[in-house]
Amino acid sequence: MSGASGTGKEVVARLIHDLSPRRDGSFVPVNCGAIPSELMESEFFGHKKGSFTGAVADKQGLFQQANGGTLFLDEVADLPLAMQVKLLRAIQEKTVRAIGDTKEVPVDIRILSATHKNLNQLVQDGAFRQDLYYRINVIELKLPTLNARRDDIPVLAKHFLALIADEWQLENPPILTVEACERLQDHNFAGNVRELRNVLERAVTLAETPHIDISHLGLPDIDITHHRAVSQDQKSEPAVVNNTQHSERQTNNQMVAQSIENREKVIQSMDETIAPQVKQVTTNLHPYRTNAQHYPSMIQRSESHHAENPNHTARHNHEESVTHRPILQESDEKAILSKLEDGQLPSQGWNTTYKNKKNS
Repeated sequence: MSGASGTGKEVVARLIHDLSPRRDGSFVPVNCGAIPSELMESEFFGHKKGSFTGAVADKQGLFQQANGGTLFLDEVADLPLAMQVKLLRAIQEKTVRAIGDTKEVPVDIRILSATHKNLNQLVQDGAFRQDLYYRINVIELKLPTLNARRDDIPVLAKHFLALIADEWQLENPPILTVEACERLQDHNFAGNVRELRNVLERAVTLAETPHIDISHLGLPDIDITHHRAVSQDQKSEPAVVNNTQHSERQTNNQMVAQSIENREKVIQSMDETIAPQVKQVTTNLHPYRTNAQHYPSMIQRSESHHAENPNHTARHNHEESVTHRPILQESDEKAILSKLEDGQLPSQGWNTTYKNKKNS
């Protein structure tokens, strides 16, 4: 069983035991992280009297205690590597040997293990044995967080209040108000079900009447509208929420939004760059303008080429000054233009027109 701390892994393990044919046997829970490493073998498999200093009597191990029933290994990821090897052999051979004993004893147990860590990642990192991982990972149950099933909060709160009233021997069982129940559904439970019970125990202690209100819960103020919107989104998703897939969806949505925004900026930048050029070309369309005036880029390329070849630039300027001298005087140009109608071009070039004029 995998799930965050406080999701009720041991409760599920007890439920599996109570609903199984082994319900008449013992249910033995053990927290693997709470046993010292030097005493772990003795706790699991037992020891004989005099096998080591302090062994004043025979001790039965957890495997023998759970014989015919269920052994629940909580936080199995905290097992040392040396103990993982011994546990693997006990599971495969279905026999255990106590410390100081010369023979192995057969045991008939079912093992349920739980952890809040990622065992697959621990196997890749070398912190957990791969063979043991595949031995215990026969059927995997993933327990959702309390935030992923907020609709269960009213039912769980009512159940815990009944337990508290029975344990504390209260005359009047405490009751949650509608506002307090809604506030619990809007709260972000980092400690899951365990935190919910602690909040209710605090509320029962602080309340002077059987009615528990928001002020008795002791929860911080939040934006109710925002949390209800988030809760509505979570209700539309499946009961078991994969936090990794949810974060990937958020990341993909952010990337798509950023891509759209960048594309709009590029289009806007292209519009700002092209618009002046289009305007310049349309305003320069005149029947007496040269190609160089219509296409300024030709001049820019020519200037850049001349800048790279200074000798060519000097030679070009000299040739231009010799070959491209004006043919007509200003008075002759005005005389010819005055004879033409508006918008009419000369039928011949300037040089031919000028020669005809001289001959006439």
